[in-house]
Amino acid sequence: MGADPYAMAWADLRRRRTRAWVAILAWLPVGEVVGGLSDMALRPLLRVERIRGMLIGLPLLAIFAWFQIHRALFRCPKCGKKFHSTFFYGNPWTRRCLNCGIRMSTPKAQDDEAEHARQETVNDRLISGKT
Repeated sequence: MGADPYAMAWADLRRRRTRAWVAILAWLPVGEVVGGLSDMALRPLLRVERIRGMLIGLPLLAIFAWFQIHRALFRCPKCGKKFHSTFFYGNPWTRRCLNCGIRMSTPKAQDDEAEHARQETVNDRLISGKT
């Protein structure tokens, strides 16, 4: 039996979220350290004050934006829609799919059992005539 496809998808989502947090938390310290070193090293050569914004800020912004976009484009393993957004609403840190409601880290077997139980309940209501 193969690996659970949901488990692989949830591991991918955790990696994407970790990268997004690292990008957020590392932005300022990395920018300050590398920017300060580049100012000291390149100021005599370029005779330009505060080149940090151009040389360091823009690449860090691009990296940050890439990780945020990559996280936001994650697709739910159950419904295949974007996990973090619907047409009108988005929540970048939700733990439930905003489209189908599956909780993050739910294994496929557990989801299949829940879906089967829901279907039995619907069938029972249809047979008994209750709505």
